[in-house]
Amino acid sequence: MLKTGKLVSSKQMIQFNYLRKNRFNFLIVTLILIFIFIKVYSIHFNYSYPMHLDEYHHIAQSVQIIEEKGFVSTNPYFAEPIRHEDLEPGFHILLSELFLLTGIDPVKHYGFLPAFFACLSAFMLFVFVNKITGNFWTGIFAMLFFASLKSSVNILGINFLTPLTACIPLVYLFLLMFIEALSDIDLRKLLISIILSAILVLIYPLCGTLIMPVAFLYLLFNPKTMKGFYLKIINSFAMEKLKANRLFYAKTTVLIIGIGMFIIIVSLYFWNYILLLSNKTNIINLLIFREGWGKVEIKYFIPYLYGITATVLASIGIIVSFKQKKYRMIAFFVFIMLVLISMFNKYKFTVLSPYQRTLYFTMLTLVPLSAIGLTFILGYLNKLIKICLQKNVAQKIIITVFVVIIFISVFSDNYSLIDEKKIYRSVIINEEDYKTIKWLEKNYGSYNTVLAPAFISSTIYPISKNYVVSILSGQLGGGNLNATISFFKVVCNEKKKIIEENGVNLVFSRERIDCSGLKEVYNNKNFIYEVLI
Repeated sequence: MLKTGKLVSSKQMIQFNYLRKNRFNFLIVTLILIFIFIKVYSIHFNYSYPMHLDEYHHIAQSVQIIEEKGFVSTNPYFAEPIRHEDLEPGFHILLSELFLLTGIDPVKHYGFLPAFFACLSAFMLFVFVNKITGNFWTGIFAMLFFASLKSSVNILGINFLTPLTACIPLVYLFLLMFIEALSDIDLRKLLISIILSAILVLIYPLCGTLIMPVAFLYLLFNPKTMKGFYLKIINSFAMEKLKANRLFYAKTTVLIIGIGMFIIIVSLYFWNYILLLSNKTNIINLLIFREGWGKVEIKYFIPYLYGITATVLASIGIIVSFKQKKYRMIAFFVFIMLVLISMFNKYKFTVLSPYQRTLYFTMLTLVPLSAIGLTFILGYLNKLIKICLQKNVAQKIIITVFVVIIFISVFSDNYSLIDEKKIYRSVIINEEDYKTIKWLEKNYGSYNTVLAPAFISSTIYPISKNYVVSILSGQLGGGNLNATISFFKVVCNEKKKIIEENGVNLVFSRERIDCSGLKEVYNNKNFIYEVLI
């Protein structure tokens, strides 16, 4: 009885230690997610509105989906239909559903969303790295390297919510499924990775066009793996197997049919672009991205952009990956993307994805390699300390101090080319602008044509569902931008001409306008004029 009692007590102690360890791990992950949320949201502490014009353009398309109860192939900003094919429907559906289900103001509360998606991405990264390395701390280090990623209005990044950042969790999930599929010759995981790649195309085609070809190329370089999948398929559909395991056959058949249907639906949505691909010239134009694709072309040096310390650790991670098959895929992705970046720097064009997006995807794949590199160094450091010091406490203190120093260095890395373009020099709108546009909606409803300053015009439809004369070019563009800019500089007769030519009903101005035919209806730091002409 005594022995039995001791045995039960021992089991209870093991269970207690397991739970305590799990709680500690959960606490660490939670604290880092809180840190990431605060870090990303910090730019919104005193400004809750979107920081990038592209964010307003995406909100506008999501609001249009809500208003029209479906997709409309027109630019939402203009009364006169201007054709616009939505190439990122997955992202806009996601946003519209989020606005509908939560009831949040699409503009006023948008500042929380980049932080939320950054946390979601960091957690998916943790799952990915923890799973392929089997090391909890490597996953934690990856989250911290991810938190250090730089953002700017040129390359975008985790400080903004755009299709690029919305697809990051799925990129890491895709890598996890694809790597495990290749490692285990697992057909179901391979099929899941195909589904994920199709979803990535719906959310952000530029992500799909980069990820899928590189993954396929990696598969081609591994003929043994391809042969393994071929034999697995033949073996799975052998008659003896089918009779013995009908349930497995049924599940596999349903999965394959489901994938087929999904690909057909995606293909139907992008049918116009698939037709374009029948012409070789169109294929070249769609897959080649020349200098000038971005509104501002800045060439970056990857070690400065990602950070010197993080880059050195990633280089060590790449060396380690040569010995570990599961890590090799990540290093292959980095290699291909560095080739594309070098191509742009030398020849002023790149393929599969534009330069700015390739830069960011390079950093996203460097992150797990940096974590692997740091873990490798810590392993050697730990062995060295054990030889010199016998005390376990001293070992832990030295390792902890080393890790802290590393991440102080990582988060201290600055890059002037990023710092200069972190955000716009002036905010897109302020609190008074938002109140003015809301007043306009309350008193004049929606679907009027409003002439507003160029920067503010992008906010009019997302806030009030009113049309504008033009918007600055970003994710969307169009309209008579010259008229918008000229209106606030010319005399009354010229203003009248611009109003008549563009069918303007209301004018938003930050300065008083004293012209006949314009009735002042709002005067509180900003001015609203009703057109009586």
